[in-house]
Amino acid sequence: KKMFSVGTKIGASITGTADNCECIPREQINQQFSSKFLLDGEIPFIFLKSSKEDHIITDRAYIAVRGETAGGMKRITYRVDFQGYPLSNVMFESGGMGLTDQDCELKFTIANQNVSIDIRKSDQETGILYYRALTALAIAQARQIQSRQFYVQSSEKSMIQIAATSDANAAQNRAAQNISLAATLLEQLSPVSYASVLQTYIY
Repeated sequence: KKMFSVGTKIGASITGTADNCECIPREQINQQFSSKFLLDGEIPFIFLKSSKEDHIITDRAYIAVRGETAGGMKRITYRVDFQGYPLSNVMFESGGMGLTDQDCELKFTIANQNVSIDIRKSDQETGILYYRALTALAIAQARQIQSRQFYVQSSEKSMIQIAATSDANAAQNRAAQNISLAATLLEQLSPVSYASVLQTYIY
């Protein structure tokens, strides 16, 4: 079952301003009910809250807590971890000048799903800051993907060379070195936490 259908506009303003999120200050995030869904040691950086849904960006994941109606108590929680699903296509749409235009939008793609979050226009400057933070996160993840691909290609060439050598001891030593290097690079190129990236923009 998909988290939500491709193209679904998460946070779409269907019933007026009920879906328009406010930006919750970091020092108040722990007071929000949806913060209970964070894992031990997880660090929240962005919390966008409306009467229908909450959106949380932590150092590890994107979390959405959604309800069918503004007044309903029933909620369903979705989580996508950055380690397996990088962000991409980060965009920000500023609010217009009309009296009926009460929101701006933060957009991104994750796990092949399009996410669009309406933010009340009075929080637009904070929304732009979030856009910058998520753009930096997406760039960092894209670079790590490129580095992992380069390492895989280099490892394949190295294994071919090891297989071709006639010195069994040398081949065994080189294979052990490759395993040790792979473990080190896994932590660097596929980190669990992206706190170092996000905290550059969100204190």
